[in-house]
Amino acid sequence: MSRFLTNILFKIIIKIGLFIIWIFVLVFYEIWIHVRFGQSIGKMITGIRVIRIEDYGPLTYKLSFLRLLGKIINCFTLGIGFFIVAFHGQKRGLHDLIANTKVIYIKHKK
Repeated sequence: MSRFLTNILFKIIIKIGLFIIWIFVLVFYEIWIHVRFGQSIGKMITGIRVIRIEDYGPLTYKLSFLRLLGKIINCFTLGIGFFIVAFHGQKRGLHDLIANTKVIYIKHKK
């Protein structure tokens, strides 16, 4: 194999590896932070939190994973799942409907 092809193959392998690491970090962050804190960093700043509908408790790993899958589905529908929030009575998007969750406002401690 020529040196040129070896360099191209090496670059492709590096890019695939970095992409896999990026996906892992993204999924881990999205699931873990919602289970641990009930909110992402952006939600912390804006004062909102994600809760379960049935008992207003914190998310489980299963629900957080379902919510992530719902967000992925939203991307494949060109964001229509997010747009549903504007018309839904409880202001829930497709990802919230799939995971049976809801976003609520919380009061900040002063």
